[in-house]
Amino acid sequence: MDIVNGNYESSSARTSPPPSPARWTCATSCPSARQHDLLLKRERYQRASVPHYWVVDPNDPRILAWQLREGEYVSVADVSGAEAWNSPLPFAVTLVPDDLVR
Repeated sequence: MDIVNGNYESSSARTSPPPSPARWTCATSCPSARQHDLLLKRERYQRASVPHYWVVDPNDPRILAWQLREGEYVSVADVSGAEAWNSPLPFAVTLVPDDLVR
């Protein structure tokens, strides 16, 4: 499941990236879709110029996050378990992977 923040009509993330101007996308990953979320979706969202892409893995509590810089995604977070991540962008939030699966 993907959560997308932006103004656009409905789109299937499995077949095409969301049309701009999506500002942020977060995928909740599962074992059967992990490679799809980490490789294919990330590539599609990068091509669509989505500034922020996050993947939350509830099975092995973990958050991976990328930010678009000069047209390429750069890793900005890889946190797991009880480790806290303070994200300043696209909005200020502190997330702890273990807290997301309680």
